[in-house]
Amino acid sequence: MKDRAMKQRLVVIGNGMAGMRMVETLLRLAPDAYTMTVIGSEPRGNYNRILLSPVLAGEKEFADTLLHDVDWYEANGITLHAGVSVTAIDRAARTLRADNGLSLAYDRLVLATGSAPFMPALPGIELPGVLGFRDLDDVETMLDAARNHRHAVVIGGGILGLEAADALTRRGMDVTVVHRNAWLMDRQLDETAARMLQTALEARGIRFVMNARTEAIEGDGRVQSLRISLSQGDGFSPSPLTGEGAKPMSKTLPADLVVVTAGVRPRIELARAAGLTCHHGPQADDTLTTSDPAISAVGECIEHRGETFGLVAPLWEQAEVLARVLAGDNAARYEGSPPQTTRLKVTGIEVFSAGDVHGGEGGEALTLHDPIAGHYRRLVLREGRLSGAVLYGDASDGGWYFDLMQRGTDLSAARSTLIFGEAFCRLDAPEPSAENATRNHAMSMPTPRPTLVIVGHGMVGHSFVERLVDHGLHQSHRVIVFGEERRAAYDRVHLTEYFGGKTADELSMVSDGFFDEHGIELRLHSPITAIDRVRQCVTDAHGHETPYDLLVLATGSYPFVPPMEGLFSETDSPGANRGLPSGKPEGGRPGMDGIREACLVYRTIEDLEAITEWAG
Repeated sequence: MKDRAMKQRLVVIGNGMAGMRMVETLLRLAPDAYTMTVIGSEPRGNYNRILLSPVLAGEKEFADTLLHDVDWYEANGITLHAGVSVTAIDRAARTLRADNGLSLAYDRLVLATGSAPFMPALPGIELPGVLGFRDLDDVETMLDAARNHRHAVVIGGGILGLEAADALTRRGMDVTVVHRNAWLMDRQLDETAARMLQTALEARGIRFVMNARTEAIEGDGRVQSLRISLSQGDGFSPSPLTGEGAKPMSKTLPADLVVVTAGVRPRIELARAAGLTCHHGPQADDTLTTSDPAISAVGECIEHRGETFGLVAPLWEQAEVLARVLAGDNAARYEGSPPQTTRLKVTGIEVFSAGDVHGGEGGEALTLHDPIAGHYRRLVLREGRLSGAVLYGDASDGGWYFDLMQRGTDLSAARSTLIFGEAFCRLDAPEPSAENATRNHAMSMPTPRPTLVIVGHGMVGHSFVERLVDHGLHQSHRVIVFGEERRAAYDRVHLTEYFGGKTADELSMVSDGFFDEHGIELRLHSPITAIDRVRQCVTDAHGHETPYDLLVLATGSYPFVPPMEGLFSETDSPGANRGLPSGKPEGGRPGMDGIREACLVYRTIEDLEAITEWAG
C-alpha cells in the first residue's frame, strides 16, 4: 500500500450519481492511487435521484434511495465535505475554495457538478412555492405543500412533470399540467400514444392544458395563481380551454404550488469562472479531460462532442471510462452512447420509448392499436433496420426492440410480423423447406443474442443472476427473470425479523437499479404455467409466451399443507391443492387456493403480512 504522502490528491466536486460511480469504480481499479476528497452541496450522502418520484408518491422512503451513506466514505478512506459548495478554482496554484472557508490543494480535479432545473425568466418565478424537481429538498417542499395546500400546477408535460403530477395527485392535491405543445412527452411519444397516456392520467384526476404558454406567476408573499395564454396553433387539436377560434386567450389557474419541469441545464458556472473552455458545459475530450489537463469532468455537467447528457446509462459509461483513465489505462476512451430507452415511472401505466419515434423523411412507421385492451405500438424502420419504438400498455417487448436497434439487425424479411413482438417473430416461421429456407433464416434474425430465461426469483435465483453478471453473461445473452411473487428476491433466512420491525425493503436482496443497469428484464408476479420444450417457449399466467434458447428453473419449494379435515373450504375437495403452486397471478398467496383464510403458512412476506393481520 502506498504511503499517504506518496499518493496523488484527487478532489471530486459533486457528490451525485456520476461522480460517485466514478469513485466507486476507481476504488476497485486502483484503491491505493489517490487520497480522495469529495465535496457535495447537499448535507447528506449520495442517493439515487431516479427514485425521487416514488418517494414523492409515497411508494418509497428516502432511505431506499441511498447509494452511499456517510459511513461508506469513512470506511473507504474518503474525506467527505457535505453541505459545502466550491466557490472558486485556482488552476495555476491547483487549489480551490469553498463557501465555508475550506481551502484544498489538488493534483487531479474532477468536476461532477451535475445539472440544475431550468427556471424560465417569468414574473414571479422567485415566489415561495415555486420550485424545480431535482433533489430531496424539492421533494420535502412539495410534501409540505401537499399537507397544507390544495392546488398544484406543473409546468411541463415531459417525463418528470408527469411523474410529479401523478405523485402530487396521490398526495391529495388538485393538479393541473400546463404543456406548451400539442401532446405529452412529445419528444418520446407520437400523438396516439400520448393521447392514450393523457386519458389514463385524466382518469386519475389530473387536468391538462395543452398548447399553453406561461405568462406570469402571481401571488402576495407566496404563489397564488398562474397566468397562461392559449392558442390552437397550426394543426393543433383544440384545447378544452381555447374554444373554437385560433385567437390566443388568457386564463388564470389557482396555484398554491408550482413545479417547473422545463428541462435542465449543466452547472457550468464554476468551470466557466475557472477559465475552462465551455459552451453548453465544460468541454471534455474522449478521455473526459477538459481544456486543463489536470481537470476532468463527468456526468450531466459536461459537453462531449457537442452533446450533453441527462439519462443514467451514459453517465455510468462515462464514470467507467474516467475511472479507468485515472487508474492509468491509456486506452480508455468515451466515444458517446447509443440512443437510450425511456420508461415512465408512474405505477400502473406502462410506457416505453427508444430512438427516433417520429420517423420523418426516409422512415417507415408500423403501428398496432388495440383500443379495447389499451395497447399500442409504433415502430419506425429505416433501410430495413429499427430506428425507433413506442410501446404503450404492454411494454414487455421493449428490451427486445431496443436490442435490435443497438445491433442494427436487418429486419427486412421480418417486416410483416415485427410489430407483434418477439414471440410472434420467433414462432411464426413455417417449417424449413428448400423454397423458404432463405425466408426462415431472415425471420429468425430478430433474436440477435441467445435468450436465457430464469424461472424463479428467490434467494437462489437472484444469486444465480448476480453470478451471471459477474461473468458477463448478461452481455452475451438476453436474460429474462420470471418471479412468482410481487416482490423481488428477499432474505428468507431472516424472515422472522419482519416481526421485529424489519421492513420488506430492508430484507430485499436487490440493489436499486440492478436490473436496469445490467439490461436484465425482471417480470414479477408472473408465474410460469407451461413449458413447451419442442417450441422452446414458456407461458406465464397472463398468457404471454416467451421463447428461450436456455432455460434455468430456480422455482424453489412450497410449504407442505397436510390434508387435514376442515382445512379446505367447502367448495374444494380435500387434497384439491395441498400447497401446489396455483399459477394464478391475481388472487391470494401462491399455492394456497382453496385453503381457508384463517389457515396460514409461513413461507413468504405475504404470509407474514397475513399472519400479522390476523394477529392484529
